[in-house]
Amino acid sequence: RPNEFKGATQKPNTRSRLVQSSAHQSYLWNRAVCSLLDEMLPERDKIRIESLMGDLVSFIPTTKDLVSKFSELETPLYAPDGTGGDPRYRAEVERWLNSEQLSPEMCRENTLPGMVWREEHRELLVFPRKVNAYSPERDDRHRGATKIAVAFSVPRGAYATMLIKHLFPG
Repeated sequence: RPNEFKGATQKPNTRSRLVQSSAHQSYLWNRAVCSLLDEMLPERDKIRIESLMGDLVSFIPTTKDLVSKFSELETPLYAPDGTGGDPRYRAEVERWLNSEQLSPEMCRENTLPGMVWREEHRELLVFPRKVNAYSPERDDRHRGATKIAVAFSVPRGAYATMLIKHLFPG
């Protein structure tokens, strides 16, 4: 029925609602971090990456100062009763919540089973682990081309696609 959001969101099973909640937290994290990077980085250090949810701001940490600055910045997934991490980050998260006409109180008062907001550590600066690049070989999908297989791991919550976009810009 029109205007019955709570009833509509109770239709999916609890696991699906948990996934939806987590996806929304990730969306808020991405938007808040992009805003923060846009504010904190000089233009020359920014990399803009197109995505379905709008441009994302990234960067390549070229100096020890940048690595230190962004390694120490706390940016957890948002939860209304969490610590919120760095105050600048928390302000960006709340700004994005407000842009969606949501408030911490609305998130706190949520009574839908499975729609859980848990604060969880997320690293702003992620370095891939166990990186292996294999020998070039003939690409069997693209005639006349060569391919290189790359294997790596990233922490939970990090996006492997962002690393690929850094490796192959354009």
